[in-house]
Amino acid sequence: MKKILMLIAVAILAVPMFVSAAEVKMSDKVNAKDNPKNLYTAGENATIDAAISGDLVVAGGTVIVNGDVENGVIAAGGDVTINGFVGQSIRVAGGNVTIKGNVGSDLVVFGGTVVLDSNSTIDGDVIVYAGSLNIKGQIVGDIKNSSVGNVIISGTVAGKADLGEINTLKIEKGAEIGGMLTYSAQSKGIISDDAIVGEVKYTQSAGPSTEGLGFQIDWLGVLLGMIGMAATCLLFVVLMPVFTKNVVNNLVINPWANLGIGLGTVLVTPVVLLITLIITLFSLGISFGIFGYIGLIYVAFLSLSGTITALAVGSFVWKYLKKESDLSINWKTALVGVVIVTFVNSIPYIGFIGSIATSIVSLMIFGVLTIMAFSFLKQQRTV
Repeated sequence: MKKILMLIAVAILAVPMFVSAAEVKMSDKVNAKDNPKNLYTAGENATIDAAISGDLVVAGGTVIVNGDVENGVIAAGGDVTINGFVGQSIRVAGGNVTIKGNVGSDLVVFGGTVVLDSNSTIDGDVIVYAGSLNIKGQIVGDIKNSSVGNVIISGTVAGKADLGEINTLKIEKGAEIGGMLTYSAQSKGIISDDAIVGEVKYTQSAGPSTEGLGFQIDWLGVLLGMIGMAATCLLFVVLMPVFTKNVVNNLVINPWANLGIGLGTVLVTPVVLLITLIITLFSLGISFGIFGYIGLIYVAFLSLSGTITALAVGSFVWKYLKKESDLSINWKTALVGVVIVTFVNSIPYIGFIGSIATSIVSLMIFGVLTIMAFSFLKQQRTV
């Protein structure tokens, strides 16, 4: 059950929580003078100094949120630091996550190292899946359904603290836990005599394990893969919306023909590359550049097919759920597609079926791209 909750927590990070229009900025910095309502932004080092009167979605290698956010935040990055006040919930994924501001509702975190600074206050509940958790601030609600490797608590948890199965626990001087502390580990945690802790429910275990559901999942790999796919999809949505929508629309015009062309191209192209390489090596009049061009185009088409698969899946699901007449290509449908594709490919037993389904869609898209490429070349010859 813990592992299922873990996947749901990861999925929540990427599912859009807003339906209103958002301002999109592909920029490293949003200045304090800006006053966006709902904002989506991404950059290598994304810094948000502006006050956001709605919701914020931000991704980047480094993410720093200095401004206040009236509603909720979804953030993902290598290092994520939230300094400002957030009126509603925060959902964040990152290698290192630090919360220094106040959070008006719940906090959901998936990360390597998570720190709740001494100046932070979480007015709602906290759900954490992380390698380490350091609580220095105040949690008004409970710690729920969490799974953490190493835990240090020197702050306050007003409610219950369900830490799940952990490696180590240290509750330092001045810490307070108002409700029941529940955890399992190989050995009992270290609880300072000067700490105030309610009832403690400790269960000895063999340490963190993936047994119980009968399978193992590389959760970090799943998360990083999902973040990478989401970033790529969002770039296509922002930079090439017309091209992307044309590919998705053409996908449904003649899907089986697209599948046949895509499968044929995928199988034939490596043979063509091999023949070209042999001719090139024996210096029979074909330059190595032709081999390189064909190879680059082939790899590019494979990459495009995988990316647009998530966009197509999200668009179809969004159209069905919203009962819209046309397919939509935007950041919301992109993130929905990323979550669905990641989910069906990651869960054992259904992952095999999901991989087949997504592979079929990818081949169809490969076929569409092949048709569009030949159409483009034909137009160039007639110019």
